[in-house]
Amino acid sequence: MRRPLAVFSNSAERSRSSKLTSTPAPAAATSLPPLLVFAITLGLAAGGWTSLYSSIINTVVRDDPALASHLFSTLSFTRGLGALLVAPISTALIAHPLHGASASTAYGAAGGKYGGVVLFAGLAMGVAAGCEAVEALLQ
Repeated sequence: MRRPLAVFSNSAERSRSSKLTSTPAPAAATSLPPLLVFAITLGLAAGGWTSLYSSIINTVVRDDPALASHLFSTLSFTRGLGALLVAPISTALIAHPLHGASASTAYGAAGGKYGGVVLFAGLAMGVAAGCEAVEALLQ
């Protein structure tokens, strides 16, 4: 039979439980209204990404309309690949927190637990922007 979560059999369990709960990061939502504002804003902005597919395809395939279905399938494949790989990558990064990170930064939030994920996401965006800059220079 399972014990309720709030019941501690001894003081060691009580002290271990108090160490697990920590003060939330300054930017974290500590109540429902900021969380709802974030969720609504993200929901309104996230749909724009998928709608960009058609404009990207129209820009690229002006000379060869038969290429449109191939490009759409490539974009969809890379999006699906990212959706499949995000769980193992983020799990591996969360398993190795950044312990030396300052608690006042995003890297140090939750004891540095998500620092690797923040750095990986920033690095991925930087690489994508760099690829776009190289493409713009080559044209």
